[in-house]
Amino acid sequence: MLVSAPIWLSSAQTAARTPTSGESSPASTNVRPTASSTSGVPHISASPIEDTPQGNTRVTELRIAAAKGLPDAEFALGRLYEGGVSVPRNYAQALSYFRAAAEHGHARAANSAGLMYEAGRGAPRDLSAAAYWYTLSAERGDAGGQLNLGSLYFFGKGVHKDYATASRWLYKAAEQGQVVAQIALFDMYFLGKGVSKDVVRGLHWLRRAGDQGHPVAQVELFKLYSQGEGVPLNYREAVTWARRAAQQGDHEGEASLGLMYEQGKGVRLDYVKAYRLYARSAAGGNNNGTKRLQSLRQVMTPRQITEAMSAPAADPASD
Repeated sequence: MLVSAPIWLSSAQTAARTPTSGESSPASTNVRPTASSTSGVPHISASPIEDTPQGNTRVTELRIAAAKGLPDAEFALGRLYEGGVSVPRNYAQALSYFRAAAEHGHARAANSAGLMYEAGRGAPRDLSAAAYWYTLSAERGDAGGQLNLGSLYFFGKGVHKDYATASRWLYKAAEQGQVVAQIALFDMYFLGKGVSKDVVRGLHWLRRAGDQGHPVAQVELFKLYSQGEGVPLNYREAVTWARRAAQQGDHEGEASLGLMYEQGKGVRLDYVKAYRLYARSAAGGNNNGTKRLQSLRQVMTPRQITEAMSAPAADPASD
């Protein structure tokens, strides 16, 4: 079994809370509303808010802007209260600001409100309410809202299970570059979950996610190419994807690359490099890395182990 639905669903929650391109984190949200854009929506620039008198003044300015119904200001305040940045953490207050911003047309705020209801933060957990706010966000074009709404329809949470509707919203998110939605579409098409099985289409979406640097997608591509599942067996291609994941510090990617060095598949056999990759993976808590490290030690010479445990001259994940 490759990527399972629970994996991409849990990833969706993380991705939806992760700032997208052009969106700063709560700790770096400037509170000075600037002139309205051509679309009529005021901007919030991205210089940091700090716990200083100046920072407090900016929060005050943001509250004044929010009181005027400016959605960017309302959204920014919601994020500050959600993260406890420059203000005490208060989920109920955060939700209130997210809802206000969403009602004033802010797509990301609607997604944030949905997340709060789905997680039961600031209000009792209410999946129907989450679906309502995700729908507002998705219809306004927000990739996070489209991803989360698609997830609800896939699992029938807060809405009737509907694979066709799920795939439609996931496709819209994936087309915008939402990597978790891309992985979800791979999962659905490759395994025929709720759609007609289409390996080529599934691989298309997985490659797009991998090319964007998502380590889960990269490790799954390693598995496909190293096992010849859905694609021709190609160890060098498998090594490429495992290396890309390992170079990001992904512990499953490190263990996967270590396996290729241990077996000499797609690369020259190198127990020392395999050991170092397994050790790094194991240190990160990866069970696969721990097991492979213990197994490899049984076939290595004392000299090889000593060399492997010395400080490496280069990153073992490098070429």
